[in-house]
Amino acid sequence: RSIIIIHNTKVPHKQPVQIPILHTMRLHFNAYLATSLVISSSLYHVTADSTTTGIRGTRSASQTSSMEENLLTSNTRFLIPKERRLLPHEGVMRTIIIRVTDGEGKQPITDARRESDTWFGTHGLALAGNLNSLTGLYEQCSGGKLSFVPSTGPGVVDGVLELAVSQNMTGLHVSTAGQIARNEFNLLNQNLGIEFDNYSIICPDGVKGSGGLAQTRGNHQFYAGGADRSLELVMHEFGHTLGFHHSGLPNEGDYDDNSCMMGCCAGAQQMCFNAAKSWYSGWYTEGHVMMNHLSTPGQWGKVNLVGIDDYLRGVFGESNSFVANIGGGLFMVFNRKKGINSGVKAYGDEVVIVQQWGEGGRSKVLAHLANNESNRRVEFNRIQLYTDFDIAIEVCNIVFAPVVTGPQIDVTDGLATQSSTAAGAEATRAIDGNLDQSWLGGSVTHTSGDEEDLDPWWELSLVEAQQVQHVRIFNRNDCCGSRLNNAILELYNDEGELTYRHNLGAAEDIKEVRLGENYLVSRVKIQLLGYKVLSLAEVQLFAPSQLRQEPDYASVLVSISDGSGSQEAITCDSTMAPSISLSPSSSPTTSHTPTVYTAVPKDVVLLRDDVPCVFQSNPSQHPDRFKCTIQPTTASDEPGDYGNAPVGLKGKDGCLLFVSPVTWSWAGTAFVFESSASLEAINNCFAAGVLLSEMLVVTDSPTSAPFSSPTNNHSVTPSLVPSSAPTNIPSTTSSEGPSSAPTNILTVVPSLNPTVKSAIPDGVVLQRDNTPCISQVNPSNHPDRFKCMINPTTISSEPGTYDNDPVGLVGVNCIIYIRPVTWAWEGNAFIFQSMDSIEAINNCFAAGVVMSERRAIIPDDINLLRDNTPCIFQSNPSNHPDRFKCMLEPTAISSEPGTYNNDLLALRGLNGCVIDVRPVTWAWEGNAFIFQSVESLDVINDCFAAGVLISESEYGAAEDTLFG
Repeated sequence: RSIIIIHNTKVPHKQPVQIPILHTMRLHFNAYLATSLVISSSLYHVTADSTTTGIRGTRSASQTSSMEENLLTSNTRFLIPKERRLLPHEGVMRTIIIRVTDGEGKQPITDARRESDTWFGTHGLALAGNLNSLTGLYEQCSGGKLSFVPSTGPGVVDGVLELAVSQNMTGLHVSTAGQIARNEFNLLNQNLGIEFDNYSIICPDGVKGSGGLAQTRGNHQFYAGGADRSLELVMHEFGHTLGFHHSGLPNEGDYDDNSCMMGCCAGAQQMCFNAAKSWYSGWYTEGHVMMNHLSTPGQWGKVNLVGIDDYLRGVFGESNSFVANIGGGLFMVFNRKKGINSGVKAYGDEVVIVQQWGEGGRSKVLAHLANNESNRRVEFNRIQLYTDFDIAIEVCNIVFAPVVTGPQIDVTDGLATQSSTAAGAEATRAIDGNLDQSWLGGSVTHTSGDEEDLDPWWELSLVEAQQVQHVRIFNRNDCCGSRLNNAILELYNDEGELTYRHNLGAAEDIKEVRLGENYLVSRVKIQLLGYKVLSLAEVQLFAPSQLRQEPDYASVLVSISDGSGSQEAITCDSTMAPSISLSPSSSPTTSHTPTVYTAVPKDVVLLRDDVPCVFQSNPSQHPDRFKCTIQPTTASDEPGDYGNAPVGLKGKDGCLLFVSPVTWSWAGTAFVFESSASLEAINNCFAAGVLLSEMLVVTDSPTSAPFSSPTNNHSVTPSLVPSSAPTNIPSTTSSEGPSSAPTNILTVVPSLNPTVKSAIPDGVVLQRDNTPCISQVNPSNHPDRFKCMINPTTISSEPGTYDNDPVGLVGVNCIIYIRPVTWAWEGNAFIFQSMDSIEAINNCFAAGVVMSERRAIIPDDINLLRDNTPCIFQSNPSNHPDRFKCMLEPTAISSEPGTYNNDLLALRGLNGCVIDVRPVTWAWEGNAFIFQSVESLDVINDCFAAGVLISESEYGAAEDTLFG
């Protein structure tokens, strides 16, 4: 670290300061320099003949108070009370958290260890309970260019300093309380000499305001009311110190751009910033593309935009960019929802266009475009852009590249161990080759989770060190998947040295960890921090691939027009013909983009292994088919039935075979299909080691079938033509008034969140007929299952397989979790697997009931974030039924549903616990969650503990008790 010490130097006000050429450094300073001023090299970038007038964050002496001048001349390690010093966008920023105790002894709501964990991850996120830390998020989003580290010095523990002030702060506004604390620290730090670049003041309980305050282009934030527990809010406030303003929507407030941390929301812990903020951050300059040179009507340009995750992992080429500056204040990115952006809350996998004027301006989302006819093009007029021309932006194509995986490494002879074992779930289960992810499948590991197993771990020692490029981790998927949140993956070489360490972040069903480079691995370790349960279904290692991973990208056209309407529109189609002109061809081509229709799922790679394909005659009473085993890839049992539309696949030496897929990658290792070709022809074309690729189809409609079948095989797909016979299915048309007589038929309540994908196929109504459901034991050598007859509805044989993801179905005042086999076999039979008894199923799915899917019903703007008071039981309050009440941190007010004995809802609390409740009011007066439950008050307080964010569970409480 280079340090400049300037002794006894005074520079006249507003006079430029000439700085000689030095080592590359970062520093901030005022327009005059005081005696013995020490300038840290970690703060500024200086080049030859730089002046203060060209340095961000400088100011003239006229802006400097006498108090500041006294501080400057008396001691150099201080806080300037009103300074406006922009933090650099790059470097390692020393940060101090100042926890304030006032004259009455009141302290902040959050304890120091948790604050340190939220800022720096000092306790492995075990105390904060987040998916990331402040510094972890900024390191990820900046590609390692910006990091915040704990300051050190007298009295500072893990970056936190306890500061006592004499004044009573109860009732003061957070800004006033923060200023008092700052001045007290200024005086104290003249003696302590704590060095820092940024500071965060946490006000004591009782201070008015429940949030954070930060000065844009400042170097500090004030927090009150427990707001410092919210990683999302802290990330947002630090964004202000970097010079970022808010991100909103047109004609609305400053917030609600949920694709950006400067406008987003609770739960945003795996996402970054929008296009404008990304451009001005300076973190992605290699991915910048300037398109503001397009300014003459008739000009156009195309750009291939990759997502932030591919950009930061280096998966992009010379023809790709990350963020485009279009002009007219417009900026554009491909908001690919994966990797570090996998938790983005809006516009996932779309092209998002925002407008922002200048580096520190507010931004607004003007458009978000997808690859479909109804939402692929937008036009902006000159009034919006303050230009003398109009701009049109059109998405030509969005391409999701196949995931490339090298050969799987055989680890079955390795030594697997774990920190403890429960119920016989040994560590070896994670390398047994069995990919069953359910507890009942007998292939999931399980540690004890007791007090003697702090920081549980699982390890694999290889017989011989191997080169590894990719790790795949299969999570338990029947319940409890969130247990793997923030698991740590570590790799060790043959000398026992730690060479790779990575926080896996949010748990996924199957976690793909691409290492970015090759690592020599002798030992693999997966660990959780805290008193937790570690469960793994399988861990796989993959050698380096010989194939290059291509990026996902969006191809986007930007064109200029005069807005008169007389000019022929420039479109993706009209610009497909090769041209060196900036103007479109006078005879536009009518061909379409060649990737409109794709059948192979985007994450499936059909790379053949060295085992010959086989022919299966009438397997398990199914139609004849072929099976080719493939190198391990993402599992997909789509389409799951027979007689599907043919797909052309290219194999060895460009040969082409048409197949009707049955499952693209059964268990991630088997491609099953029908074909009229012979087994010999299939093995010749789909030879060992060959990558099978789809013949991409040119089609006018992405939804139309691309080919007519080349075979004479009859389709066994059921007809979707509705029956002409009358049905007893109730009408969904709303009535003008309530029925005069009660009905026993349940109405299907529309989802409060219509964007959630339903598991029940469109057109299928699960209204039970008057016959009992039955249990079928080993039918036709299939697994055990249940069958409930339903009134005639649309035919659906989906999903057509067993052991599918659980779905919660609501019946008669009950919820049963089932695994669907076929939703409506021949239009009148619902077949499924379940752990419930036939008696429970017939009681819940009684005659005449319409079974509906359990949907998310917590109102969108409600956050069930518990405050620090215990929940209470209310017996017969105001002659109402008995109920529970848990106080919340302030949120939006909701008195819904406002009644008692509502449908059961499974809610998740501390450490993944699940409790079934019947909500009464979600947020009475914005701070009280009232509900009914059969659980005891002790159980409720253990699960819905202080500081916990209560969320809807994907599964019921009974499902979570499969084990642990």
